[in-house]
Amino acid sequence: QHLAGVQVKELVRLTHAFLLRYSAAKRKKNLVDFGDLEHLALNVLSEKTPDGEKPTLVAAQYRESFEEIMIDEYQDSNQVQEEIMRAISMEPEGGHNLFMVGDVKQSIYRFRGADISNILNFEKEYKGTRTIRLEQNYRSTQNILDAANAVIKNNVGRKGKTLWTDAGSGEKVTIKT
Repeated sequence: QHLAGVQVKELVRLTHAFLLRYSAAKRKKNLVDFGDLEHLALNVLSEKTPDGEKPTLVAAQYRESFEEIMIDEYQDSNQVQEEIMRAISMEPEGGHNLFMVGDVKQSIYRFRGADISNILNFEKEYKGTRTIRLEQNYRSTQNILDAANAVIKNNVGRKGKTLWTDAGSGEKVTIKT
C-alpha cells in the first residue's frame, strides 16, 4: 500500500525511528511532553502503599480539596485524563462529585487521543447522573437548525438532541449542487 507515494511499512518504520529518537532526546535532556505529564500525574494518583493494598494519600488529598470538579470540553478527553478524573473524584461512599460539559458533535481531538466514548458512556459509568441538554441556539434561525437536525439525526454513536431557537424561522435553506 502507498500513502502519498510512501509505502505504509516505510512510514511505520520512519515513525518508529522518530519516536525512539524523540524519547531518547527527552530522557537525555530530562524533559517531558504533555502526554508524559498526564501519565506522571496518573502514576502519582494511582500509587499504592508498599504492601500494594491501599492507595497512597495523594488521590485522597485531592478528593478532599475539591467539593466539586468541573471538566469542560469533556468530549475531547482521553483515557488517561478519564482515569485521573476518576482517581480524584471518587468519594468514599462510591459517588462522584462531577460536573461535565461537552458536546459529542464537537469532538475534534481524536488525532491526539481523545476518546468520544468517555462522554457517550458517561451516564452508564456514573449511575445517578443527571443530564442537562443545552439545545437552544442563539446564532441561527430555525430553518438552519432544522436542516442541521435532519443531517445530524443520521449519525451513529450520538446522544439525542434537538436544536431550537427564538430567532424565528429565517430564510428557507436551499441546496445547490
